[in-house]
Amino acid sequence: HLTLHLTEATEAVAAVADLDDLRALDAELLGKASVVTEARRGLGALDAEQRKDAGRRLNEVRAALEHLLAEPHFDFKDPALIPEARAVIREALPQWRAFKPVPELAFVARSLSGGYWMLRSLSARVDLKSRFEAIAARAETPDAP
Repeated sequence: HLTLHLTEATEAVAAVADLDDLRALDAELLGKASVVTEARRGLGALDAEQRKDAGRRLNEVRAALEHLLAEPHFDFKDPALIPEARAVIREALPQWRAFKPVPELAFVARSLSGGYWMLRSLSARVDLKSRFEAIAARAETPDAP
């Protein structure tokens, strides 16, 4: 029963359209009326050994749901994106006036800008953190492809 619930929850998270829906789904999957909470309330009716096994499984499912819901997704249709991006850039590049861009940077900037607008028009939700971490890991390894 819990495995099916976890599978359905995974599909529901994948189908979420925006971060508000993700927050609502979080309340549905982990809130007071959730399947996991109801199952936890029923643990008292089990004998000690069954309660131990069922409790362990409930904890595993709850942890999986929390991980699934906590994955950082970048919502490209969020209108707060532009001010947030500007704030991050300003903070990251305090020496902006001394920055001397090379011609290749213009190509990269145009590619990123085009990618942003394409993802925004698609209302894409992307886990950027893990992608950036993978890129950074490859950059730190000189022999990486």
